[in-house]
Amino acid sequence: MALNGDSGADDARRSALMDAAAAAEAASADGATDAVLAALKDMVLPLLQQRAKPVRRRDNEPRPQTALLGVHARLDPADQDEILAAMDPATWTACWVLALLSRPAGAPDEWLTAADRLCAVADADQLQLVAAQVHHFADMVVATAAAAGRPAAALQPLRSLVLRFSADGSTLSPAHAQFAAQCLATGRYLYATGVLDRDVTVFSNKFGVTYLDHLLYHYYGAQILAGLRRYGDAEAFLAITISAPISPPSLSQVEAYKKHVLLNLIVRGKIAPASRLINETTLHTLKTIGRPYEHFARAFESGDVNALQTTAEQLRAIFAADANEGLVQQVLMAFRKRQLARLPNTYVSVPLAYAERVDSDFMASGVTTEGLLQQMIDAGELQAQLVYRSPEAQPVILFRDTKLTKRHVGALSAKIDAVRLLNERMIALDRAVGMSREYQVNRLYQSTGAGSMLSGRGGLAAVMAETDLDEDVIQDSRSMAAEYYRNDESDEMED
Repeated sequence: MALNGDSGADDARRSALMDAAAAAEAASADGATDAVLAALKDMVLPLLQQRAKPVRRRDNEPRPQTALLGVHARLDPADQDEILAAMDPATWTACWVLALLSRPAGAPDEWLTAADRLCAVADADQLQLVAAQVHHFADMVVATAAAAGRPAAALQPLRSLVLRFSADGSTLSPAHAQFAAQCLATGRYLYATGVLDRDVTVFSNKFGVTYLDHLLYHYYGAQILAGLRRYGDAEAFLAITISAPISPPSLSQVEAYKKHVLLNLIVRGKIAPASRLINETTLHTLKTIGRPYEHFARAFESGDVNALQTTAEQLRAIFAADANEGLVQQVLMAFRKRQLARLPNTYVSVPLAYAERVDSDFMASGVTTEGLLQQMIDAGELQAQLVYRSPEAQPVILFRDTKLTKRHVGALSAKIDAVRLLNERMIALDRAVGMSREYQVNRLYQSTGAGSMLSGRGGLAAVMAETDLDEDVIQDSRSMAAEYYRNDESDEMED
């Protein structure tokens, strides 16, 4: 009985599929390649229709994928080239995957060319239809590239296969982990970023993937991101790896936890609290196994150069056995940067000689204090300038404080408001004074060079004594002064 109630249409699709399967099996037994080709094409369409509109299988009824695989299993490998030449890979993706899986890789270069052609135009629906075989196909791509002596030749078809497995690239495919592992093995880190930058949000075991695929993809991806110095993204990938619900934890999770501790020190300077998604038993196991790394982290957090140096020397053999020596070197470089980054908290400027006493390249990285400071300045990690007073003298480090806190911004805003209010008051006061009678009269006498009529030494008497003025002018001035004082006295009486 059909799930959707349309039993007639379901029976028609089932009948068409089984008839095509029977015809393909008969044709393959007779060696008729054209008949096999026609039957295979007839099988793909009912399969895709059934994916879009699922039906309940009857008892003892073979799965559609099983029928399709059975036909390919009975084909003569010599017929594969003829079948592939007659089929468009974009239209018959499922047939191509199965044909390439059953085709011997006696000529690796030719097989890789065909695989690349398929993956470049593969149809997502058909890839998901044969998802279990996609996993084997990805393995065969890697093995064939290795046999050809060109491991990097597997990257292009695997990348296309991963991106075309779903419309938006958000579905975890059976080839994700294999692609990340191959990029890591060949050192082609940048080639993986187009895949790693896409968030994987869809995880379904119906596509033939397990939690191990999910775990390994993020574990390999984290190592690639760390190699690209994208430590924050690498830390996030490792956090996903550690939180995988596997108990007891896998070896990959144990190694991921060790690297996660080191990346915490680079990104935050301390070990971040564990995610709540991690099982307590799993977390306890990881902490027990990773105890040397936590001991190293405590030495880092203490800020004591001697303690960190001693601990690093004691654990050198462990770091080497875990293949974490390179990451430890980056942690020690991060420690040096943090020591230098503390200087602006106390000083406005310091000579380079003092910074060299604070810094300590005890792991012999070869990076001098001056070179490290310049790297930090160029990367925007330190707001400072190296000032060279003469070619022979050592430079002076001049720090620029560009850190504005909310308190600083609030205080600055308050001062700006106070200045704005004061400016408004000054404008109003200037307007009031400029329109007053006293100011206008005083301005009149100043414009005539007579000084202030209110001053004791200047005024009308001095002007009259030193200047031969017309009597009418003098009389007018006296009248103006008398009128001003009368008005001023009447104003005071009214007040």
